[in-house]
Formats: sequence, structure tokens, C-alpha cells
Amino acid sequence: MVARTTVRLLTRAQAAAHLRVTLDELDRLRRAGAGPEWGQWRATIRYDFDGLNAWLQATGGLPGRELQSDHNQVPDITKRVRMARPPG
Repeated sequence: MVARTTVRLLTRAQAAAHLRVTLDELDRLRRAGAGPEWGQWRATIRYDFDGLNAWLQATGGLPGRELQSDHNQVPDITKRVRMARPPG
């Protein structure tokens, strides 16, 4: 029997929300080699959820920003759409 490992990969937007930074700031960190580890598949950049948390713990977060304790939750960045009521 082979053990399976689940890896939660986040988009750039999800990773930025998780780190509480803008996409531009996350991109600057990546280009400078100072940000969390990332991977690329074709043109898509992904961040490992556990890798983001490890980076936060190792670096203490971003300069000038306090590390918050709720970084173990995957951010909900889904759009909430108000559905129109059916006529009648």
C-alpha cells in the first residue's frame, strides 16, 4: 500500500491573501529570492500552503508586520455573488 501525501497548492492571489500582502509585494519577494518557495507549471505559479507557513515561521513574517496566529487556515478568496430571486 502506498501512502498518499496531500499538498495544498495556492495561487498567487491566495498566497498573497494568506501572507496579507499585495500581489505586487509577493512578486517582488519572489523575484528578489527573498520570499517563500514557489513552483511553476507552464505559466502558472503556485505556492505550497505548508511552505508558506514554514517561511512565515522562519522569517518571523514581513518586516513591519506582526505575525498573526490564524495563518493555519486556507484563505477564502472566493467571490460571493448575490443570486437574483426567481420571479414569483
